[in-house]
Amino acid sequence: MEYPGFGPYGGIGVYVQQVAHCLKDLGHLPFVLLSNGAPTSLHEDGGIPIHSFNPVTHFPFPIGRGSSLMMAKRLSRLVRELKLNILEVPEFGGAAGALSLWPGCSIPTVVRLHTCSAIVRSLNHIRTQSYGRSLTNSLGDRMERRGIQKAQMVTAISAAVVEETKFRLRISRRDIKIVANPVSDSFFNVHSNHEDAAPIVLFLGRLEWRKGPDILVESLSLLLPTYPGLQLWLAGADTNTDPRGASMRGYLEGLIDPKNRNNFKFLGALDHSEVLRVIGRATVCVFPSRWEGFGIACAETMAACKPVVAPDTSCFPEFIRHGENGLLARENSPAALAAEIGLLLSSQALRDNLAAGARRYALAHFECRKVCTELLDVYHAVAQRCPNRKQIRVALGVRRPEPVPVKENRVGNL
Repeated sequence: MEYPGFGPYGGIGVYVQQVAHCLKDLGHLPFVLLSNGAPTSLHEDGGIPIHSFNPVTHFPFPIGRGSSLMMAKRLSRLVRELKLNILEVPEFGGAAGALSLWPGCSIPTVVRLHTCSAIVRSLNHIRTQSYGRSLTNSLGDRMERRGIQKAQMVTAISAAVVEETKFRLRISRRDIKIVANPVSDSFFNVHSNHEDAAPIVLFLGRLEWRKGPDILVESLSLLLPTYPGLQLWLAGADTNTDPRGASMRGYLEGLIDPKNRNNFKFLGALDHSEVLRVIGRATVCVFPSRWEGFGIACAETMAACKPVVAPDTSCFPEFIRHGENGLLARENSPAALAAEIGLLLSSQALRDNLAAGARRYALAHFECRKVCTELLDVYHAVAQRCPNRKQIRVALGVRRPEPVPVKENRVGNL
């Protein structure tokens, strides 16, 4: 997977960083185990030790590359060296499954469901082009399934992820605990700065087919006759996920009427401070995803006291209460999305009420300490045989995917 500061990263990397720093602030001792193809080394992120190692060999998966037996061997050694009691692992990549096959490694494992490989392939319309790739995908799915079935505890970012994972991987276990991803405290302190004369609609996320930026572009085109000065800002990196497997930004630009070019602004990938700044300037934040496991960007803008619009599908109805802390539009419908955005643009009072409701909900459900307290309950339940559980040593370890796309308890998160 990924971790901020170690190449490209997404939701899992943000999650691991937030949890690691929050647990440290709560008096625990977190680690990060990062299998990223780099030589074995020790780094530090604000006092968080990061153990980077490279298990890749010339042998193919499942022997050498990916979440393989060679990776399990190296990880098992780190577990012993750090004297870990618990390991938390994302399901993506199947590292927990590989580790369960390695003899002599019996560390209790918590697997966290983010979005499994089968879901990613389906959402991005990835078709296998060869028997070899098909076999690799099948083995990878089996490894992910094994990791989930063998884990002592499984948590998930949303009920939507649980149901889709059960369907894609044919998972039968029912004891999966839903724990939201945490939101950084910095989003709760965003300063709103409406210095722009024209209203700004903000899309925050990768320009990726499953995130639906094309739906939003079409929606804004429907709103421009009523709001001719309206601006759509798209903040996120481009990807090759348009219907032909080419640039999504290029596809979006092709949807825009030349006479409306000035109403659309592509900001590219932004660093953290720039993200906070553009959220502060936004009038409305819109997340038109075709499917989303959690929607961390939506949760972050809710914490920043911004009115949000999202589709009535996947995870969004789990935390957006229509008319209370945001608006839900019919999925995959530019006209329905435009209607909800227009409702917000036409009423300052409605924007203020929904923004206040969004912030209240975020404080109650996404605040980092609250989320980490729930995770600690899970760790304690798994480590209940340990004689002293007052302090948790958390080793948060993540594996970057192959490109497509006191005695104390010690917890490892892979």
